[in-house]
Amino acid sequence: MAKELSRDEYTVCDQCRARKIRCSREKPSCRNCGRLGLQCEWSGQGKKCNQTTLLSHTILGMGSRLEQLETALADTQKSLKRLFDGSSTISPSARCPASPASPSPRLSDKRFPDSIQSAVFTRPLGRFLVDQDRDERCFGPTSLESLMLNIKDELLQSPDTDRHTVKECVLQAQRKIDHLVGQGEEIPIGGKAPPTMPPFAILEAMIEPYFTTTHGHFPIWSKKRFTEMATALRQSAPSERDLASIVCCNNLILMAMSADSPGSHQRESMMSKQTRKTSSIDFDLITGFLTNAKRAVSNIDQLVSPHLVNVQALVSLHIVAQVYLSIGLSETLLALAIRCAKSIGVHQWHAFQGRLSDDDVNERQNLSYCLYMLDKAVCWTAGSSPSIPVSDVHFDPRLVPSENGIPSSLVAKAEMARIEETVYLEIYAVHVQARDENQVRGFAAAIMSKLQVCLTETGVDLDQIQTSLDGSASNLQLAIRYLSVQLLLIWPHKHHPDPMFQQAPEVARMCLKLLLRLWHSPPDQGSQAVFSFFLASLPSLYLYEVLISILCGRGTNRDIDMLQEFVEMLQTITDCRAEASYNRRLYQLSLIVTDVVKARRTQHKRPKPTSEGPTDPYLMSELLSPATTGYSYMNSEVQETYDSRFDGGVFQDPDGSFAPMSSITSTSGELARGSDEFLSQLRSYGKSAPGNEHFDSLAMEALGESVLFWKGVNQGASADSPSVRCDLGERLNYI
Repeated sequence: MAKELSRDEYTVCDQCRARKIRCSREKPSCRNCGRLGLQCEWSGQGKKCNQTTLLSHTILGMGSRLEQLETALADTQKSLKRLFDGSSTISPSARCPASPASPSPRLSDKRFPDSIQSAVFTRPLGRFLVDQDRDERCFGPTSLESLMLNIKDELLQSPDTDRHTVKECVLQAQRKIDHLVGQGEEIPIGGKAPPTMPPFAILEAMIEPYFTTTHGHFPIWSKKRFTEMATALRQSAPSERDLASIVCCNNLILMAMSADSPGSHQRESMMSKQTRKTSSIDFDLITGFLTNAKRAVSNIDQLVSPHLVNVQALVSLHIVAQVYLSIGLSETLLALAIRCAKSIGVHQWHAFQGRLSDDDVNERQNLSYCLYMLDKAVCWTAGSSPSIPVSDVHFDPRLVPSENGIPSSLVAKAEMARIEETVYLEIYAVHVQARDENQVRGFAAAIMSKLQVCLTETGVDLDQIQTSLDGSASNLQLAIRYLSVQLLLIWPHKHHPDPMFQQAPEVARMCLKLLLRLWHSPPDQGSQAVFSFFLASLPSLYLYEVLISILCGRGTNRDIDMLQEFVEMLQTITDCRAEASYNRRLYQLSLIVTDVVKARRTQHKRPKPTSEGPTDPYLMSELLSPATTGYSYMNSEVQETYDSRFDGGVFQDPDGSFAPMSSITSTSGELARGSDEFLSQLRSYGKSAPGNEHFDSLAMEALGESVLFWKGVNQGASADSPSVRCDLGERLNYI
């Protein structure tokens, strides 16, 4: 006969056993009961307590507590009334005739609403974390780190965690989330080589694509002024070239090539696995210019003096870091750009009218609006407060997008950013006071009205976009931004009884659906081309809501399918991104949840897993590498993820040289003998090779001239050598 356990010997309380959750086994009250305000009971028999009895006791206990609370509030109200009534009754001898008494405040029933009927809503809180090194970090509520920690907490409450396989996968997922949160630490760097001036041939080839596809989204320079800057660099001696101008030229090339890379990715995704190549000239070029951008970061102290070109260099570096490097570095670069812009009065651009040319004034105006919008994006993604208040920026009420060189979508985006700032100041800021239901409802209604007016003025029909497959990519972006702001508005007040605040999961699903549609849409004036930049600027609440719904068992099969499609899309656009970049971390977080979902499905299909191997063959194969101390993008000792052969060729160090490579034959079966013959082969290849519609004759000429440039800077290798010709020919074949 089994030994009967006494109350003191029984290891699980009745409440935790009834809820099927892990008990901390602390007596007289475990942690779960203490957190939920329940009376921790120990039956001593090891049996599951009766659910009806437990529910009855819970309801009676809550009723008793509510009755005590109402009584205490009523007594407090009476005491306060007596206090105010007593203070208003002043004896005649105590009154001062020179200053008549002001009417005493009278308390009405409206001053003390029933606390049971009127809930109080406070601002959402962030997360405070102390790591193993005792480093303290604070994350805002909308930051990716804070949302990842929320998902980590939710994993243990997800269904089927009592099963061994699912439990192991959940524990592994929590470790992976801890690793993701710890990524992106800035490490001080020592002296490094300054950035090198990129080849002028490539620069000239990229100016027109940038101002055609990317400038409307990030109006950092005017085309006229940038062309003048590039011409001045070409005519000046290497020792006299300005560092900020070099950084601007390098980043323009990088942004233009990055904007075209999603199209290259989609072309590769349409190819079979047998014919798909793992490398392309796009990515090899990007990694070379990205290395040059990292060198600019290492010399950031030379870019903080008050000059307009320094502001432009810092803003372009921020955009590059937003996509390729860590969130922390991106935020730091924008903060430096904002401080430098304020010091030269960029936001008071109207004050320069009459003193500067119209082109210079318009350039400052566009840069001011661009900074304001980027500041609001970082406010949500990094969880920090805005650095540029609307009071510091001059918004022209007569602004017409088609006039004065103003991009068409800039006005709508700036107005949307102003609404985002209002949402932050009224809901997320530190000074926000608690509000009741009516106050929360009234503010939300006012913001929704402003958002609708903003869409109407830009000609965007949200209902039509949601119900049909039509709509331009630019309208899709505005609709996604609209849904994102709506989610920021209602997400902190999920427990509000108004139906509007219960729509967060539906809004998040629609936002994810439109994002996937934008990804698959054809290029539309560059809107699809800058998809990576756009995705990195969105707060990740949409993904958080979808992941939470799936983990809690409320997600549908369509949600899981969209998540899988989202993972594939992120994998496509983050192949050459740093592990700590924003989009790459979105990809890794989505993979973690996908692993947990797959483990659940596998467990349900095979309740008795065999011991021959792991039950789930899909356990984050890309995240199973040994954990590191964090991504150190500024550490000179860290191995950078780029093709060293290309970096040694384009941005040649003094002691660098081309690595030996195998030869590649021409179309005739023989190696090209000279540079002229090789250049003609490049041009003919650009015209005949399939899928090379983006590499026109100008681009081919730029690549050919770059061979001559590399020959001049590479001192130890000839441009006619087989290694140089083979490298370029191989990359062209990989397009």
